[in-house]
Amino acid sequence: MRVTGIGRGDAQLFSDILAGAKALGPELSAIRRDIHAYPEVGFQEQRTAALIASKLAEFGIDYLSGVAETGVVATLEGSEPGWTVLLRADMDALPIAEETGLMFASTESEVEQLQTGRPRLYSVPQPARQ
Repeated sequence: MRVTGIGRGDAQLFSDILAGAKALGPELSAIRRDIHAYPEVGFQEQRTAALIASKLAEFGIDYLSGVAETGVVATLEGSEPGWTVLLRADMDALPIAEETGLMFASTESEVEQLQTGRPRLYSVPQPARQ
């Protein structure tokens, strides 16, 4: 990836951030697959919120949990003044049947579906709500 329009120090910082992100790739993929395998609908994401909070704590990142019931908010601060970036992500699942056959597909079994009357859930990224 080529970076233009930034100073030499910024280019090195960008390169360092990119290398760090690549190193975390496998772990982040495992987290995403775990969340996908155990989906929870809105305001019921207890397991998902706990997983995210534990990973933030593991990474040494301060966080606040229980925001709007099941939300998690974290703040990462740099060592020097600079740009501010806001990142928001939804973690709730949509109540639709999953038919992907993926190895990390929803773990909601057919028996649970019949007992609860709930459709199996599939964790799908959703667009941010305004």
